[in-house]
Parts: sequence; structure tokens; C-alpha cells
Amino acid sequence: MAQQKEKYQKDAESTLDYLRNKIEDLQAKAEQAGTDTKARYNEIIEGLRKKQGEAQEKLNDLKSKSADAWEDVKSGMDAALENLKNSYSDAVSHFKSFSHEHEDGR
Repeated sequence: MAQQKEKYQKDAESTLDYLRNKIEDLQAKAEQAGTDTKARYNEIIEGLRKKQGEAQEKLNDLKSKSADAWEDVKSGMDAALENLKNSYSDAVSHFKSFSHEHEDGR
């Protein structure tokens, strides 16, 4: 049980770190955008950071559980990571479509 928890926890941390880095990449792109676009991007990133915080809270909760009780929070952790992944994918699509709209409109 303890090994399963440890592996799951490491995988969750790795996924969260990966997504954190990807969100940072989006933030860097937003910083280079024009004023209107930057405001829209920052709004999207703020939503991602909120979901990232929720996933981090679930991870912290998971870490505090014993090897016997960790599975009680596993489904919540899975849902939080899946939600963050989906939101990130949506954000990337939004960034692409929004930047194409503004490139076409020049």
C-alpha cells in the first residue's frame, strides 16, 4: 500500500510540475501580447492558476494521508488533475484561435 501511494504521489507531483511549467510558458506568451490580447490571456491564465491551486491542495491532502487512507483522496486528486489538464488544453486552443483572429484582422 505504501509503495502504491508513493508511486501515485510522485506521478501526481510530476504531472502537476509539468502543467505548472506549461502554464508558465503561456504566461510568457501573454507577456509578449498586445494590451487587449494580454488582458484576455491573463484572464485565462488566472483560471488555470486557480485550478492548479486546487490540484495542489488535493496533493497536499494526499501527502497527509496514511498509506491505508490515501485511496480516499485519490479520486479527488485524479479529478483535479484531469480538470487542470482539460483546462490547459482549452487554454492552448483559445490562445491559438485568439492569436489567429488578431493576425488575420491586421
